[in-house]
Amino acid sequence: MSGPAPFRPRVFLYRTLVGIFLVEALFLGFAFWKCSIAVPGKPVPMLAERCPKLGSRSQELFGIAVATVLSLLTGAGATEQSQATEKPDPDRENK
Repeated sequence: MSGPAPFRPRVFLYRTLVGIFLVEALFLGFAFWKCSIAVPGKPVPMLAERCPKLGSRSQELFGIAVATVLSLLTGAGATEQSQATEKPDPDRENK
């Protein structure tokens, strides 16, 4: 039996990006559901009247999370390329 598989940063970051999408969908779904529930004795308000900043907050949070993961993906890609282009120095290995 061999040891654990090597860490793959790109796969990890792609999975993180999918996780962000799923968590955002859950948060937004819950927020829209709670904002659309009628309060007993009051007329049902429009969603924008009841939770006016919901759209802008969700857009801001989603944008920041996606930008962070995509920048990390870019950095991971650059690291993989630099490691692939480096050639071993035989003089250094023999010392």
